[in-house]
Amino acid sequence: MENLEKIRALFPIVKNKVFLNHAAQSPLPKPVAEAMHRYVEDYSNFGTSPLETSDLGKSLFARLVGAKPEEIALAENTSMGLNIAAHVLRYPPGSKVVTTDLEYPSVVYPWLKKSLGVKVDYVRSVDGKLLLEDFERAVDDSTVAVAVSHVEYVNGFRNDLRVLSEIAHSHGAVLIVDAIQSAGVIPIDVKRD
Repeated sequence: MENLEKIRALFPIVKNKVFLNHAAQSPLPKPVAEAMHRYVEDYSNFGTSPLETSDLGKSLFARLVGAKPEEIALAENTSMGLNIAAHVLRYPPGSKVVTTDLEYPSVVYPWLKKSLGVKVDYVRSVDGKLLLEDFERAVDDSTVAVAVSHVEYVNGFRNDLRVLSEIAHSHGAVLIVDAIQSAGVIPIDVKRD
């Protein structure tokens, strides 16, 4: 119980609100708010440059996901990163992207842009789960990308990235993953998974 009180002390919101995690937004813990405040103070006094900070962030994130710092690109947010991914891919005539009916809108929206000329196929969930055999049926040689969340925001279902990667790569497609719900909580190795 003592440990729970220490954790609660990190989240001032619990003093006057009940927060039920819905995996789309969460309260800011005190140490994060303090680090952000220190950064803003430092930056406003011409301290550490954003470039130095981003290099450190890339190194730390690379270590977290089993990548090299030069393989990491920073984006303003997950939605922006997904949009960039959608716009750097090439879509030959007849191309498609496979995603799911459980996805956060930012995972799906980039491919709905008509000018990309890509068809979007949805793997339908079954009782809140996404079945690998449904991905195997949906992904074919016209698939350019499989776009999923590692952990679905709507119900917490965890996709098997290793198997999805194998399915995508076997057809020459890339696997694009929104890992905002899982990075730092669930081990991820981009080389293995």
